[in-house]
Amino acid sequence: MNCIQTHWDADDQVKVNSCPQCQKIFIPRPVLEKNTMLEDLVEEVRMTGLQAANADQCSAGDVACDVCSMDEHKGHDTVSAATERLEKQKELNERRQILRQRSLDLEKDVVEHQQEMEAINRTADKAVEKSVEKFNTLINLIEKRTSDVKQQIRSQQEREVSQVKELQEKLEQEITKVKRKDGELEELSRIEDHTQFLLRYSSESQPAESTDSQRPKINRLLYFEDMMADATAFKDNMEDILGEKSTSVEPTTRAEFLQYSCQIIMDPNTADNVLVLSEGNRKITLNDGKIVYSQHPDRFIDISQVLAKDGLTGRCYFEVEISRVQTSFTQPLYAGLWLCCLDGNTAELCKLD
Repeated sequence: MNCIQTHWDADDQVKVNSCPQCQKIFIPRPVLEKNTMLEDLVEEVRMTGLQAANADQCSAGDVACDVCSMDEHKGHDTVSAATERLEKQKELNERRQILRQRSLDLEKDVVEHQQEMEAINRTADKAVEKSVEKFNTLINLIEKRTSDVKQQIRSQQEREVSQVKELQEKLEQEITKVKRKDGELEELSRIEDHTQFLLRYSSESQPAESTDSQRPKINRLLYFEDMMADATAFKDNMEDILGEKSTSVEPTTRAEFLQYSCQIIMDPNTADNVLVLSEGNRKITLNDGKIVYSQHPDRFIDISQVLAKDGLTGRCYFEVEISRVQTSFTQPLYAGLWLCCLDGNTAELCKLD
């Protein structure tokens, strides 16, 4: 390459840059680059020993210069191919050493990932086994509790029914007694002789006072209503526990957060005039010059805000990349970052600096 540059420096006197071999003229002087194809060919020839065909022009292992066609190059140093091979072989060995070390590191990472995957599988299997075991225990407890509650309700049912039957028998006896007394009084009322009527009337005992007002009013259904209310409350509590706490494991790593990831698309109809939307309405840029949007009832005015186009429901996670922007203020402004975590009807907002 130095020979070609020297050749062209001489040509500069006549403002012509020509190829030393084909004499083609280039205006302006081209930028020289290595001919990798020729280099590979020369290397292949050298490695197979075919370079001996040019032994009349160069020593073994050397390649003659195409420009000066001389073994002793003018204006630059030369080195034998064997010496250069040793240097390049050293560099090659160093590169191979780096590649071998890299390969070992990668293989180590593969082993670690394999071990991590096996640990995940083992832990997941154990978690399934323990979870099923615990839930089966809970199911057995619920079944036992169900049987106990059923027995308690039936026992209370028998007591209440027995008491009601006893009261019913007493009432029936009282009804019979009252009807019998009423029959006696009816017979008395039919006596036509006044004297005989008065004698019989005075001999009749006075009727017993009614005991209805003394009988307590008992709500015998209250126990069963309370049991139903307890069962409903237990069901609601179990639904809350099984529906929320057992499945809502709070994420702690980015990988766990990503299961709730969503793409946020901004609504241009809500953007304030100082906000410029781009990249499919996913990028927001602060514009001090203020652009003019069309009027819209949902647009913010004099408030640097914009809403997402679609509402967020359930648990949502999104990431925002912020960059330093220069404004008309004396100090640079860092955009604030609000992260919104929605879970059911509960929303939590946190501001990151």
